[in-house]
Amino acid sequence: MKIGYVTHNTIPATSAAALNVHQMCNALASKNDVVAYLPWKFWRQETWGACSGFFDNVSYDESRIFDLPVTHSLFDMLVLERMKRDFVQLVYCRKLSTAMCSVKGGLRTILELHSMYDLKKMKDVAKQVIASPQLEKLVVINGILAKDVIEYLDIQCTQLTKKIVVAHDAVDLKLFEADVTKLGGGFNVGYFGLVDKKKGAAILCEMAELLPDVTFHLVGKVTPTFERELLNKSYSNLVVHGFQKHSDAIVLMKAMDALVLPNPPAMTLSKGDDIGKYTSPMKLFEYMATGNPIIASRVAAIMEVLTDKTSLIVEYDDVQAWVDAVQKFRFGKVYGDRLSKYALADVQNYTFEGRAKFILDGI
Repeated sequence: MKIGYVTHNTIPATSAAALNVHQMCNALASKNDVVAYLPWKFWRQETWGACSGFFDNVSYDESRIFDLPVTHSLFDMLVLERMKRDFVQLVYCRKLSTAMCSVKGGLRTILELHSMYDLKKMKDVAKQVIASPQLEKLVVINGILAKDVIEYLDIQCTQLTKKIVVAHDAVDLKLFEADVTKLGGGFNVGYFGLVDKKKGAAILCEMAELLPDVTFHLVGKVTPTFERELLNKSYSNLVVHGFQKHSDAIVLMKAMDALVLPNPPAMTLSKGDDIGKYTSPMKLFEYMATGNPIIASRVAAIMEVLTDKTSLIVEYDDVQAWVDAVQKFRFGKVYGDRLSKYALADVQNYTFEGRAKFILDGI
């Protein structure tokens, strides 16, 4: 089957969204002919190059389509025309506007949503898309989002439940097969992702002050606000690595003694999109794939995946609870190894290839 994956995201790029698109396209391409229709943004030089020169192991084709800032309507129309010329049989997209254009154009479509933002902005459009016989499936990132979508759109459950599919994010386990030597020099705790207060990264600075014999690592792009407000003094046991290429970040991730996911229950972006409530971060599944013990926030979306058998769950803003959890792993290796073993076994159910197969089942 020929699948057209359409995204408005800037790709290639260092963002988690760009990496997610790349890995999902690769997974879909394992059994299908996949073309990624990517925006050419004259104001974003990253989009002038090919994914094959940026990402490793690109197994899908690329097609660049002209885009404009602010509005993506022209991009959606141009993509539709190109996909028809390319004889695409199924469209996979992450934007409601793209799905509307696609189903109106008579193409079978899968729409994947990670938040309520598009639905709240275009409720009537969402109802039209879901009612269309051309919409094969509505993929949502977790059960909480599925529930909110059904309640907000107030669509007959028999109509929506036939199409809605809950598919959490995933991991490419092949990237984690190589053995990696631990960092050594004491107990090392790692945080990976955007280093920002909104992401909960500030808890590492607080723990660094309370646990001087433990080394804490921040791996990811540091926001100016975080650098100004929290890195304005020196910490002898806090290492700031900055942004790392994904393959290098995986090596560092595996080299840690413990990994932390301090997500707050709400993370509202400037446009009003709450990504905290519906979070299903790739790094969660990557953490599980490392075989290292995990400490995570008690957030409902995360607890759809993690349990007390696979991780230590603590309140996101209880610094002492985070300190106690680190110490529990630091002085209880057997306990940490047991949780890690269960997490590693559980993550086998969250691969990108498995996710792609599950979503396409029955189409």
